[in-house]
Amino acid sequence: MEILELTACQLAQAIAARKISVRDAAFAVFEKIARAELQIGAFSYLNEKALTQAKELDEQLLNRAELPPPVSYTQPTP
Repeated sequence: MEILELTACQLAQAIAARKISVRDAAFAVFEKIARAELQIGAFSYLNEKALTQAKELDEQLLNRAELPPPVSYTQPTP
């Protein structure tokens, strides 16, 4: 199953089990956005720091740290 086909719970379990890295999950989302953005034009800003944060979370996982709960939000446009 592809990363983008997983539910949020399945993705969290796969990351916790180290079957998928946080960076790979973030990169998959960024790639999908990039492919669709020219046609849709829905994103005004993508925070590129997300990939850096994903790498930091992967390093924390390697050190057996518990990850914070996943957070997702959207910001309405005025």
